[in-house]
Amino acid sequence: MIRIFSIMVLLAMLLFSCRKEKVPGTELQPVEIDHIRWGSRIGPLEGVTISWRSKGKADRIQWGYSGKYEQGVYDAVSYSDYVGGLNKHEFTFARLQPSSTIFYRLFDSGLSGWTDIKTFQTASDPARNHFKFTAGGDSRSGLNDWHKVSEAIEVCDFSLYLGDIVADGRLDFCWEDWYNYGEKFISNNLAFYIRGNHDLGIKYFNNLVNPGNRLYYSFGFGNSVFIALDYYDPETWDEQAVFLEDVLKNNQEKTWRFVFFHAPFFTSLRHVGEMDALRSSWWKHFDDYGVDLIFNAHEHSYLRTVPIN
Repeated sequence: MIRIFSIMVLLAMLLFSCRKEKVPGTELQPVEIDHIRWGSRIGPLEGVTISWRSKGKADRIQWGYSGKYEQGVYDAVSYSDYVGGLNKHEFTFARLQPSSTIFYRLFDSGLSGWTDIKTFQTASDPARNHFKFTAGGDSRSGLNDWHKVSEAIEVCDFSLYLGDIVADGRLDFCWEDWYNYGEKFISNNLAFYIRGNHDLGIKYFNNLVNPGNRLYYSFGFGNSVFIALDYYDPETWDEQAVFLEDVLKNNQEKTWRFVFFHAPFFTSLRHVGEMDALRSSWWKHFDDYGVDLIFNAHEHSYLRTVPIN
């Protein structure tokens, strides 16, 4: 019998509106470059991507492993029609040195000026097989709660973001609130994202960077493999089942197999049964190939199960 545990993790909840509270201590801060965030197109040390927002159309980054910015100056890839009618800029690092501090600053081409020096801590050496990550979701509800949690989360090697990032993924001001209330966490932590039911819409893709097709994907780190799945496009359920089985088959030597997606298969609360259609495919693969740990959100409570199957 394979032991499978299912965990639902909550970051912040309570209210169901986007904006009702003031961000503590930020009312007078000017906004030039903002929405700084870290994602990856490959894994925790390869394909790491920094993104930010400004009025400019040709922003740049200068960076290095010291305050001398010895790696040089690079043009960002810029996209128009971003949240707030401004522009999004991205820069992807080919490969980062593990357990290192990046020193960087960003050039606002609209105002022709650089930000102050900023830092980012890279993930630890995967060869050590000893690393830390956080997992959580449902930051959409209770903005003051999201702010408190985002200020308290320890910076780790990376984070799994379990969906329902915002209250309504179609609305700019909901994304603005997520950034403003969670700025400390978002600007300092590399995160891998999945969609929740509240995140649907094209703005999810405009805001976030993920590996692969950005909806379901996998990445390896040390002795572990991480698999992200997406429930919210039923037409892809079968191809995701094939993808899931292939990744699990090809990673049987891994010590740990982690899976994360938004809604839980098993719960005692109001979302009971929502995932039943995938019991014979997704869940069967979890059981057949020995998935060790499943992370979910969706239920605004903390629950964990005894062994299943």
